[in-house]
Amino acid sequence: MLRFLVCLLVLTLTVAPVGAAQQPAKKIEPKSVVDLWQAAYFEGLKVGHTHRLVTQTGEGDQLRYRTTHAMHLVIKRYGGVVPITLEQTCVETADGKVLELGLTQTIGMPPKQKIVGQVADGAITLTVSLDDKVQGTRKLPFPEECLGLYAQETIFQRKKSKPSDKLSLTSFELAFMGPLTIRAEVKDKEKVDQLLMKKDKEGKLLISREPAVLLRVETTPDAVLVGETRVQLPSKTIWLDSKMMPVREQFEMPGLGVVTLYKTTREAALKEGVAPDRLPDFGLNINIPVRQTLDEPYKTQTAVYRVTWKEKLDRVFAEDARQTIRNATDKSLELVVTAQRGPGTNDNAMSPGQEYLTSNQFIDSDDARIRALARAITRKENDPWKKALLLEKWVHDNMKVSTSVGFPNASKIANDLEGDCRQHALLLAALCRAQSIPSRTAIGLIYVREPGKSPYFGFHMWTEVWVRGKWTALDAVLGQGGVGATHLKMADQSWDKVETLAPLLPISQVLGKLQIDIVSAK
Repeated sequence: MLRFLVCLLVLTLTVAPVGAAQQPAKKIEPKSVVDLWQAAYFEGLKVGHTHRLVTQTGEGDQLRYRTTHAMHLVIKRYGGVVPITLEQTCVETADGKVLELGLTQTIGMPPKQKIVGQVADGAITLTVSLDDKVQGTRKLPFPEECLGLYAQETIFQRKKSKPSDKLSLTSFELAFMGPLTIRAEVKDKEKVDQLLMKKDKEGKLLISREPAVLLRVETTPDAVLVGETRVQLPSKTIWLDSKMMPVREQFEMPGLGVVTLYKTTREAALKEGVAPDRLPDFGLNINIPVRQTLDEPYKTQTAVYRVTWKEKLDRVFAEDARQTIRNATDKSLELVVTAQRGPGTNDNAMSPGQEYLTSNQFIDSDDARIRALARAITRKENDPWKKALLLEKWVHDNMKVSTSVGFPNASKIANDLEGDCRQHALLLAALCRAQSIPSRTAIGLIYVREPGKSPYFGFHMWTEVWVRGKWTALDAVLGQGGVGATHLKMADQSWDKVETLAPLLPISQVLGKLQIDIVSAK
């Protein structure tokens, strides 16, 4: 199935049966079972490759399969080139029982995030690290029905699948720390293109496309719950060869389009793709054009938007003190938004919860650098709202805008002082927590006007702080001491007990699906 964050696992399995003395185990060298290279193409342009290696060790009850699945892609984002490296590994028994899982990912510049876990007694114990620095451990339930990667890979072969067959399997996805059910339907054989490698007289590698008849399988994952939002993950089409093994895969990458993976040779898979300037720009492709022009959008006090979409979506926008929904149907709604430029008025209001004050993996507000920086910025100021404004202004004035940064934690952002709206939001949230101001991040859309271009809504992240009984939005990218009525919120997140980028998933389900019209604004 499509891996939403593909990863690397390095763990050691130890089996220590209790009882009579054991004879020394016979050493059996690993045997390669699968060694599959794939070239990744987007709209006919080569954008990377994948490598899936499965080795077999042991025998009898000690037989184990170790799968390593690596993916290397390059995407273009707001004119910059962002390399993505994702790896996943799994150790499982002969019947597909998972013993170990793990993932690593690097998006753009470091850090490298790694999650490793060991499965035992119905639970998985996870260790999370950034650039090899351990951030913490967690223990989660692990459903017995979850299959290992090799068992998932060979399920059609083992079940001797034929057209019209339907089946389902359960996978434990570290991308969002939980089980995922994937439903598959076997279709008929069909003619599709495959890559054929040849060499010319000078030995230069030539790649052409040739037709092949393969068995089509359509897979669809069940929706998952991210916070309060149900998210439908992308489906994937697989084509099987005569041995009932996947040799061609295709899925839609939200915001870009269809990505196709072709079985090929190592040499062809590693062959350099197109020049970066020919790649489609992910950052620009996901923007939502809007016909109405606002002269000073960030000073807008109130606005009403009509939002429509072509297919049913469970929940798109949040409702809170500054944003309400009315006249909602299955395919449209009106969003009423007001500006927010001040705190609440209840000096005796209770805190919204410890999760908005506690340091965590991404908002590591207990870091010495963060705490010292927050103290230096706020100096002798005691009022929490004035502190928040000082912190917002400092982040706005000192951060260098960059679109090539990955998703580091706040302490690294404080060290590097560069990034886009995501890094601005995380750093401001951490600085606020270091000054005992509850904070969280919000994701959604913002109205954008650029010289010489038509207006549009772009995806955005900002910060919210709890002061005197009210959540108030601050945007360190703009640095205006609040937000106008052109920030449209989809979800918020404390990042408590979060080790992956799952809180960003709600955005993926709406990419390319929304139309927004401004009904009124003033």
